[in-house]
Amino acid sequence: MRVRLLPSGGVGDPRGQYLTSFIINDSMAIDAGSLVLGINRLSQLLIRKVVITHSHLDHHVGLPLLLDNIFSDMSECVTVYSTEETIDALKNHIFNNLIWPDFSSFSNSNGASLKFEVVEPYRCFAVDELKLTLVPVNHTVPTVGLILEDRHSAIAISS
Repeated sequence: MRVRLLPSGGVGDPRGQYLTSFIINDSMAIDAGSLVLGINRLSQLLIRKVVITHSHLDHHVGLPLLLDNIFSDMSECVTVYSTEETIDALKNHIFNNLIWPDFSSFSNSNGASLKFEVVEPYRCFAVDELKLTLVPVNHTVPTVGLILEDRHSAIAISS
């Protein structure tokens, strides 16, 4: 498993980490805070799965921008995995056709769009060759940490 924390600090200050995004095996993002700042468009086109840990802006602000950047060239859907509370927040407050277009309500010329998939905490689910488990953590809004496993390794991301 390849894990990369994307940079999101201020200009010239690598100590600042204001937004959150991890890239897993080049095709999955854990949170989308710095997704469009930390990788180029060609790398963005590889992202097909996104896990959002909670509804705070620093964990999802890059998701609408990612979709805008790659939508016309996507050959398959981008799937967002999260808890019901977080997906409801994204649908009601971001992808509501007021703040940002609801990319789940239409598709591009390849038939690709945005999909949301509700995942329950403590229930393992598979994404590609990974096994993921959401684990509730203490925060001001419903939030999950994440355990990712493949055949050779496991990591935990606390969110």
